[in-house]
Amino acid sequence: MARPTASGIRRTTIAGNLCIVAALVLVVLVTGWGAWRDLSEVRKTILTSEIVRLRSHAKRTVGRIENYLEERPSERGVTSLRDADWLRAFWRRVVPRERQRLYAALVTDEGVVVMHSDRRHQGQKLERQWFERRVREAGDDVVETQSMALSSGNAAYDIQVPIEVNDTEIGAYHSGFDAAWLDETVAARRRTLYGRWALMGGLIVGIVLAAGISLFHLARRTAALQHALGMTRTQQLAELGRLAGVLAHEVRNPLNALRLNLHALERFDRNDEALSPEEMSTVLKESKAEIERLEELIRNILGYSRPEQARIVDVDLRRELEATVSFIGQLIERENTAVRTQLPDRPVLVYMDRDRFRQMILNLLNNARDAVGKNGEISITLRSEDGWADISVDDSGAGIAPEHRDRIFEPFFTTKGRGCGLGLALVKRFAEEAGGTVACEHNVDRGTRFRICLPEARRPRAGHEESTL
Repeated sequence: MARPTASGIRRTTIAGNLCIVAALVLVVLVTGWGAWRDLSEVRKTILTSEIVRLRSHAKRTVGRIENYLEERPSERGVTSLRDADWLRAFWRRVVPRERQRLYAALVTDEGVVVMHSDRRHQGQKLERQWFERRVREAGDDVVETQSMALSSGNAAYDIQVPIEVNDTEIGAYHSGFDAAWLDETVAARRRTLYGRWALMGGLIVGIVLAAGISLFHLARRTAALQHALGMTRTQQLAELGRLAGVLAHEVRNPLNALRLNLHALERFDRNDEALSPEEMSTVLKESKAEIERLEELIRNILGYSRPEQARIVDVDLRRELEATVSFIGQLIERENTAVRTQLPDRPVLVYMDRDRFRQMILNLLNNARDAVGKNGEISITLRSEDGWADISVDDSGAGIAPEHRDRIFEPFFTTKGRGCGLGLALVKRFAEEAGGTVACEHNVDRGTRFRICLPEARRPRAGHEESTL
């Protein structure tokens, strides 16, 4: 996996920003175009809808008028409709009720207003230019007018339907549509659409912006993870290199010793010389010690890289410390090293793997034994404070240099001439897996203090086992 560089992450950031800006611009353009189209079509939609309805009414009315005239052959002209009470009653019922309907009128073919929904207009004659223009979007029969004879000078859309009797046009039926009402209705509808589109556009912009920001952070997070993976890969390779160096160093010495012993045996065998029992015993002991050293090295490496499944039980730290000190005490006493313990009177329980706790203490004691040498002193203290078990292992050795103290728990780091540097790394791992911590502190008097803090188990679990060696 290629490791992302700073310039690569910067390019990813710029690309993410450009995508967000492009998406927002596209959303604004599409939303703006949709809003403009809806708003521009509002007037035409309302006008067309109302004109269709009024035209339908006008055609039905004209059909009734034509039937009325055909049934009365003596009354051929529209003038005879002046006293048609049914038409007057229809206008009184319909025109005042509909706000957009401005008027209804019957006009002769000479342009004289015979009947009008407003009686004051009857007898007037249409002007020569009684309309301004034809409203093509609403139909060829619709004109825009401000005729005094029809609308009293008010702006109106006039629907004109011819009246024919025996295929002869004798006049026209006019129905007026109020232009002021149309303007008010269009303005109100546009305000509603403005709000609707503003809300919709805001939601879309918000969603796109949130999605863009999420994608941007996701890209940044991905780049950071890739960078972290690259760093992890580098660290793994570095650890592998350190492991190879440790193995090469630690394996070479036992192999050299075994080779020298085998060479000595071969020389004596070739010269037909017999080794004394003491010499043979020495060669065998040295060879066995080197083999055990190799075995311990492999065991430590496997224990760190592939630890066994933990068996979690309630562990009495006081009893475990006593047993571990008793186990290693004879070996320490040979080197004339004093081991002192300060343990509480009551049991101190923690919840963890018993074997791992023993391994932690053994590693710390072996580390302290190497540090103090002969005629040294090691002290172990166990305290229980605020729900935590505090274990301190102090030694009277030369101490650890400050520059090494921060690295002392790193795998394969060691300041000794021998060892693979995994003992303290295992202590740290096991302590953290049990929910605790471990620290290397400078001893107040002299030497070094390793301090382990583990959370206490307040009550023993069912089936609690006693610690035994």
